[in-house]
Amino acid sequence: MERTYAKFKDRAQDFFLVTLKEFIYIAILTSLFTFLSFIGHIRTEPSPTFDIDGLYVSFFGLPLEWVKLRSHLHYSSSTVTKLEILWVGFALDLTLYILLSLVLMHGVNKINEQISTTSSKSRL
Repeated sequence: MERTYAKFKDRAQDFFLVTLKEFIYIAILTSLFTFLSFIGHIRTEPSPTFDIDGLYVSFFGLPLEWVKLRSHLHYSSSTVTKLEILWVGFALDLTLYILLSLVLMHGVNKINEQISTTSSKSRL
């Protein structure tokens, strides 16, 4: 049991150990995923307060919605009345995107190692 735990611990440390170059790639991927999440999913619905006609609420973000925008829509113009960041959804999405970026970087590193060992064996 202790040996299995030590093996798991070593693999987890190797997985989360990244170079500066990989860290920059992970930051870029996380930013890209966050931006695509923001523009990729928009849900708009009428406001729950029915006393104001033309008030709509839009939610942005995927898989969790993390931006809430209240706007007043008229046939001639639209005005933003309130913008909210839903911090719990944002934190969970960011955590998910960081882990996804880490897995992608780990996969790319494994593929590069496979390619380099295969090409070095074929030279011999």
